[in-house]
This record gives sequence, C-alpha cells and structure tokens, in this order.
Amino acid sequence: MQDHLYTIPVTEIFEQTGGCPICRLRDTLEKRVCDYTLGPAMMEPDVRQNTNRMGFCAVHLEQLRQGKNRLGLGLLLDTHLKELRKNLASGGLMDSPKKAAYKAARAEQSCFVCDRVEQGMRQLLSAMLKSYDTEPDFRQMFKAQQALCLPDYRLLLEQAAQQLPKKRQAEFLKDCRALVLKVLDPLCAD
Repeated sequence: MQDHLYTIPVTEIFEQTGGCPICRLRDTLEKRVCDYTLGPAMMEPDVRQNTNRMGFCAVHLEQLRQGKNRLGLGLLLDTHLKELRKNLASGGLMDSPKKAAYKAARAEQSCFVCDRVEQGMRQLLSAMLKSYDTEPDFRQMFKAQQALCLPDYRLLLEQAAQQLPKKRQAEFLKDCRALVLKVLDPLCAD
C-alpha cells in the first residue's frame, strides 16, 4: 500500500482492530487538538481570537482540564469569559429577548475543539475514501475491522455518496453494512 502524507494517520488507525475505526480516528484527533490548543497554539493570535470567540463545549472543556497545562487553560478561559461577557452585555436595552437568546445560544453551542475536529475529520475521511477507492490493501484493512458504529456508518455513507465513484459505492456500502452488522447481529442474538 502506498502511503502519502495525508493517508498516514488513517492507515495507522486502520492497522489496529477493535471497536469502530472512525471513533478511534475521532478520539485521536480530539486528543491532538486538545494538546495543540494548550500547547504552542495557545499564544498564536488567530487561535486565541477563535478560542475567545468560540469557547469550549462541556466535553472538551473537561478534556482540556484533564490536560497538563492548567495555567494555559486558565488563561484561555479568562480571555474567553471576558469576551463572552462583552458579547452578552452588548446591545443593552436595544436587544429584544429573542436576539439576546440567540446570542446566548450561539455562545453555548460553539466549541473551538469541536470545530477543529470536524474540519480534521472531513479531511481524514476524504483521505480514507480516496485510499479505499485506489488501494486494494486498504480495502482489505477496512474489511478486517471488527465494528462500525451506527453514527459513523451514516457519516461514511453520506461522504461516500459525494466522493466515491459510482462503481465503488456499491462495494463500499456492502463493506460498511457488513461491519455494522458485526455489531448488531450479536446484540440481536442476545
């Protein structure tokens, strides 16, 4: 199998078996983004602007809290909370309750780590599908996986419909279906 810079992380994940490979890919990416956020990126102006604006969801805030750089997290949260306060306080009496609720919802639903992970997943899944399409060895590694969870089954099929050539889509659907049934059949039997 031919490795390219963009396929190496995908190949590393698919060389392992056990559980859903897409979940493993996402978990690895989340850890790397959290390490990046509290590491060298913490002092980059564009990253700080984004973390100030977006903040973190509860799941990723806890992952960051479990990280090694708690002082860095404190700095990120300090500037984020000041930005959040400024945004929620702006408008004053001119805001309607609907507009104020919209601002609060936007603040509550944004997360720097989620955004970065989503971007990374799109790129990695695109690389995975390209490998699936062009590399017979990768197709064998894909088929050798032990499971595929239902949310990632849907995600893969949606992206495959956009990216894979028509001639490869039927085979991919069959392989994905076989992996998700490896999980569902024993559950049904139980």
